[in-house]
Amino acid sequence: MKRVCLFVCVLAAGCSGGGVNTPTSPSSAAPSATSTPASTALAHGQALPLKGSFTIATQATFNCPPTCPPTIMSVTATQEGTATHLGRFTAVQTDRVDLATAAATGTYTFTAADGDQLVATTVSQGEPMSVENVATVNGTGTISGGTGRFAGATGSFSYRFTGTIDVAAGTSTGSGSFEGSLDLNR
Repeated sequence: MKRVCLFVCVLAAGCSGGGVNTPTSPSSAAPSATSTPASTALAHGQALPLKGSFTIATQATFNCPPTCPPTIMSVTATQEGTATHLGRFTAVQTDRVDLATAAATGTYTFTAADGDQLVATTVSQGEPMSVENVATVNGTGTISGGTGRFAGATGSFSYRFTGTIDVAAGTSTGSGSFEGSLDLNR
């Protein structure tokens, strides 16, 4: 059960970004073909590549009040990262994790530096831990809209996260990446 709880913590930390700068600070790098703003994207019906990386930015919050089912835990984590069409972003991931199976369902809300948001629902599965306190999570996301330039967006992505967690302290560190497609439906 201890290892499953550890996995849950890592699962919650899943999708955060790999920059040392704050996610809202302007980028000093010149835009590249992979960082083109979504507003200049291709026409409706043409999938744009979506690719990014992330790190855990804050402690994960694990919640299972006495009234929740015995094997379900709610997990919320904040991450930071960079991605095509988002640039620097923060993300909040909220999952309901079944500790008995290491499977989870949840949501991601990515917020770009300009405040536009991209929203997705997720399904993930943890791998058996081969090293104590180190977990790997694989998942998929289905983009279901957003705000600003992401209003009406659709698409999907897969992600992988590997990290270390301390269940007692409620902390998790790690990093991961995601890749898929985005349609702005314009």
